[in-house]
Amino acid sequence: GGQTIPYDLLKRGYENQLCIDFSAVVVELMKSRHPNDGVEWSVGGVRNMPDIPSNSIDVAFNKGTLDAMIYRTPWSPPDDVMENTGKYMNEVFRALKDDGFFLYITYRQPHFVKPIINRNNEWTLEMEVLGGGDSFEYFDFILRKQSPPTVPIPAAE
Repeated sequence: GGQTIPYDLLKRGYENQLCIDFSAVVVELMKSRHPNDGVEWSVGGVRNMPDIPSNSIDVAFNKGTLDAMIYRTPWSPPDDVMENTGKYMNEVFRALKDDGFFLYITYRQPHFVKPIINRNNEWTLEMEVLGGGDSFEYFDFILRKQSPPTVPIPAAE
């Protein structure tokens, strides 16, 4: 979307960023506002990202996309919510390097979000509460790929 987060991160030394938005209008606007070699803008959908190679991304950051996919009752999300969020999460998992991680900040309660973002238990989740006090609480999830179980190698006889 039309945010400054990529450029704020660029100022802090985070280069080689790829920002994806489904709106060509937004992508063109951001390219014209912030022409910079450290941030690449691309039109695309997050449920299918064939141009992004598997195991190629260090960090994926979600700013509202996942929340926009979730609607109706959080107790029992509709099938299309589960399908769309599942496709997105599968693509993030595929694109991330084995030691990469996915950052997801949301206002949604953790007990509703966890079954959506980790339905196959393929992520290790860490969560931190942000805000509070005089503001709404937000929840910062850090998702890392689970390490595949190691199979012991039998000793040679």
